[in-house]
Amino acid sequence: MDNRGMGAAKAPDGPISIGQMAQDAIGLLETLGIAKADVLGWSMGGIIAQEMARARPDLVATLTLCATMAESAQLMPRLDRMAGMSLGELQQAMFPKTWADAHPEVFARLPARTRPPDLDVIGRQYAALKQWRGSQRDLPNLRCPVLLLGGTEDWISPPDNLRSMARAIPGARLELLPEAGHWMMHQYPLHMARLVNAFLAQAAAAELPPAAWGLRPPDPPLAWASASMS
Repeated sequence: MDNRGMGAAKAPDGPISIGQMAQDAIGLLETLGIAKADVLGWSMGGIIAQEMARARPDLVATLTLCATMAESAQLMPRLDRMAGMSLGELQQAMFPKTWADAHPEVFARLPARTRPPDLDVIGRQYAALKQWRGSQRDLPNLRCPVLLLGGTEDWISPPDNLRSMARAIPGARLELLPEAGHWMMHQYPLHMARLVNAFLAQAAAAELPPAAWGLRPPDPPLAWASASMS
């Protein structure tokens, strides 16, 4: 789904908050009559997903948190750095340089925007992230299966942030993709899909206790997924 003011979604006047965007997603589930959902969020979407689980745990069957964080203080200096970049510089910064140099075709595969970015909405999202109270102290209260996905070369959501989150969440599973940056879904889409599908299948197979969520057969080599993209 598009957050308010993004894609085809309109943004009401006034401030935007992380809590509002979480309520938007909750309202969509309720309108569609979905009693329980597997929720996946990337970057700010991962923050919104955490707020959904905190506000309405009854609606969240599983959480997949991609390239996200638990504290806004970790994020704001990186957003300030991004604000000074041109669109081309920003796209380059989403991938590790050595990987992007070896895979220049990735830029042609990026999805087209439905409309130009609304700088006013982006500014209000920045304010929402700055005012967000964070989730680190609430992570131990999560009681659904949680998968954390990140890239070893992601400077926006560094691996240590995800490791800290994984240690705080009972039974969380952490997967770090080598040579992956913040836009890891454009680098290794097949491998990410396999990881998410395996996690969801395991969570759906039985109501496993938290200690068992991390048990799984070995994943296929990452090189397989990388080669399939070339």
